[in-house]
Amino acid sequence: MRYPEQFPPLSPSYCLRTRIPKTPMKGYIDNIRSNACHWRAALSLSSAYASVSDLVDLGNLKNLVALEINRRIFDSSFPNNIETRDAIQLDDGVVRSWLDAAQSTGSLQNLQVLRIYQQNSLTHHIIWMLEKLPRLKVVVIHQCGKFTPESSHPKARTKDGVKVAGWNIQRLDWVPEGAKMDALKYLGPLLKVYEDGLRLKDIEPKPNSPMLDSNIPIMEFGLPALACDDLEKEQRRAAYAAKSIFILTRPTGQNDRKRAPQEIQQPRNTGKRIMKERGGRDMADVLGDFLGM
Repeated sequence: MRYPEQFPPLSPSYCLRTRIPKTPMKGYIDNIRSNACHWRAALSLSSAYASVSDLVDLGNLKNLVALEINRRIFDSSFPNNIETRDAIQLDDGVVRSWLDAAQSTGSLQNLQVLRIYQQNSLTHHIIWMLEKLPRLKVVVIHQCGKFTPESSHPKARTKDGVKVAGWNIQRLDWVPEGAKMDALKYLGPLLKVYEDGLRLKDIEPKPNSPMLDSNIPIMEFGLPALACDDLEKEQRRAAYAAKSIFILTRPTGQNDRKRAPQEIQQPRNTGKRIMKERGGRDMADVLGDFLGM
């Protein structure tokens, strides 16, 4: 019997978690891959154990439904200051490569949940990139230093947060106390966040891209995964970092493309990978007025 081809007939689910990956990350990614979508994949990985090519390859997964990228390290042989290692940072260029792959190969069409922790090369430009993934419902940006601007106009916010590129963006410290528990559910176990989202109506009908059936087996890899099962611990951690936790959601059942009056729009003149200054205030300044501390 060959693994993982024979996985679907054997079990409705399979979970593999390891504190320290035993082989190069590529081997794990290849094992979870199913171009024919015979199973769904939920993947948590630490960028500290990955290379840039590994992160780029995530954009080629057609059966990926939930993805978490963190920086957790259990290996004492790693240097304390891992920020000196270029290979461990998810950045805008990698996210752009995901979009290129999605448009050319049809990958990432089933991705519904994306959580990114402590990737300090990532900027707010990914907001517009991720809008192009049709089934993506939830994005959590957790302590990604360059994503967090420094100023804010509270009057621009609604009860749903700030509207940007079709997303409702809430910073955790903006959320009223009565709604905190609903927001914290997005920080729980990755697979549960995905499964809860299955009950929501899809954003737009996709007749040419049917959603993977919820009866298809699911394979979950944690390489490693963050420990999110302890609700009280998660609440304490979230309270400490509330000003650097952003939760992006899409309105369910939204079938039109009308922009809210206060919604920030992407400039027309942008480079393929990096938004360049066109004179006056750049996009970082404009978005900073809405999303910062």
